[in-house]
Parts: sequence; C-alpha cells; structure tokens
Amino acid sequence: MRPLIVGIDPGNTLAVAAIDFDGEIQLLESKRHFETAEVTEKILETGKPIIIAGDKKSTPSKIDSLASSMGAEVYEPEKDLSQKKKTELGKGDNSHEIDASAAAFNAYNNLDRELKKVEKIRKENQISRLKAAEKYFLNQKITSKQPSEKEDEQEQRQKEPRPRNEEKEVSRLERRVKRLESQIKGLKQEKSVLEADTDRLEEKLVCEKEKDRSKVLHSEELKKREAIIKEKNNEIKQLKDKNTKLSKLLKQYRKALKALDDGARLLPIVESDNQEYDLAVSRREKDLENAFHVEEIKGIELKDFFVAEDVPKKDLGQILKEYKRKRGQ
Repeated sequence: MRPLIVGIDPGNTLAVAAIDFDGEIQLLESKRHFETAEVTEKILETGKPIIIAGDKKSTPSKIDSLASSMGAEVYEPEKDLSQKKKTELGKGDNSHEIDASAAAFNAYNNLDRELKKVEKIRKENQISRLKAAEKYFLNQKITSKQPSEKEDEQEQRQKEPRPRNEEKEVSRLERRVKRLESQIKGLKQEKSVLEADTDRLEEKLVCEKEKDRSKVLHSEELKKREAIIKEKNNEIKQLKDKNTKLSKLLKQYRKALKALDDGARLLPIVESDNQEYDLAVSRREKDLENAFHVEEIKGIELKDFFVAEDVPKKDLGQILKEYKRKRGQ
C-alpha cells in the first residue's frame, strides 16, 4: 500500500482526491450522496490515508469523522483557500473535484519539509515509505540509526531532545481534544434528532394501536431507532473516554513544560546500554550504566523523555551502587 494525502470536499455532492507522496493523483471522484462507507472503501482501495485535508481553516465534522475512522491525521490550512488558489492547484471535471484536489495539493506543498523527513527515516531504517510515514505522522516510536563516530559535535547537539518537541506535542494534543469535542457535540445533536423521531413514532404507534392493534408495523422502525440511539450513546462514551485520556496527557505535558521553564532538566528514557547518552532515565528492572531508575529521581515521566526536577548532585556511580544495594535487600 502507498501512503496518501487525501483531499475532501464535503456536501451533498462529495468529492475525494488522493495523491501519493510524489504528488501524483491516484484517486479523483465525485458523486451526489456519496456515502461515508463508499468513500472509505475507495480511499483504502487506493492506499493508506496518512493525511486528510479540506479547503477550510475550520475542519468540517465530516472530515474529522473520516480521519478518525481511518486512523489518519487532519491537516488544517492557516486560512480558507481562495477561489484563485483552488483554481491554480485543483484538477477535475467539476468544482467539487477541483476543491478536493486543491485541498490535497495544498497540504502536500505545505508538508514538503515533513515529507523529506519521512524519506530520511525510510532510508535510515531501510523500511517502506508507508511504514516511515506512519512512524512520523501517526506518532509511532521511531528507531533511528545510531550516530557514527564521524558525526561532528554540531550534528550530535541537533539530535539531543529539546523542549520545543514537547511544545509541538502539546499543540497536537490540543487540536485532537478540540476535534473530539466537536465530534461529541455532533453525535449529541444526532442523538437528540433520533430521540425526537422516537417520541414521534411512539405517539404514532399508540394511535395506531388504538385504531387497530393488529397494525404494529411501526414497532420495527421504532426498534431500529432505539438501536441507532444505543450505538450513538456508545460512540459518545468512547469519545469521552478518549478525550479524558488525552486531556490528562495534555495536562502532564503542560506541567512538564512549566518545570522546564523553572530550570528542570530534560533526560531521555532509554531501554538498553546500546543507546548513546551521558545521563538518562530507565524504566527497566535491570540497572543500566549511567542511567537513573524512574523510582529514584524526582520528576515527570513522559513517553520518550523524563523531566528531572531535582537531579541528585552526588556521584552517579555511588547513586547507582546504593540503588542496587537497596533493591538486592
């Protein structure tokens, strides 16, 4: 499967455009009452969607829903694409296809730097472009090659973890929380409409039963409505749970950033002695050389880094000996 950047123009006539990471159109189609399931099938037959974009600064719920269902990230332009810009970038047989392809090409052009990083990851790790794209854009753990002895001091400094990465993560989480809240709001509105229809059908059913108790065909429709409401309730619960987890994670990153501003130290979390580091933190039961265990140092534990609020000042070797002695008791 090839990684894709997908543009969507939602509406009664929906258009979808998919381009690969070389900027070539692989899918361009529009249709009146284009069902979500059919759109998803068309995209997945073409490749794996990594980025889904629209032509509006505020992402429509339809695009959010598609991205969420296919595990893709949403690209939001800084401002609405002008008609002139869409004409310059877009291709297609109608205005809907032009808008969708313009959204995809706009994302492609603005993600040029990120696409180059994907190529670097692909070459360094000798993996497919799809795998590299998933690792970079979908926030999976990236295993980079170990630096060679010929790499100079400046390149080594560029590879050190920086607080700026944490700020970027906070911004990404804030956008995801906002999108989830928007989805929850949309589902609640759908639920309200369904409940109103259910009340109407129940009243109609009562009237029909009073006229002739044999006419209960509407009860089947009522059951279907109730099943849909139950499904929407489950979706809302899942989104709320996901939103709660993301909010907690966001709070943790904000706390870490404040600690860094107050002078805390950012240390990498390592898993083996094969990784190069001067000072680090480890979650492993087995002690690592020159690495504190998470239980012996005060700070905030993140996914790949540890914000050390108070690094012990005495000799590291002595600290590790004392820690090993205590754990051996």
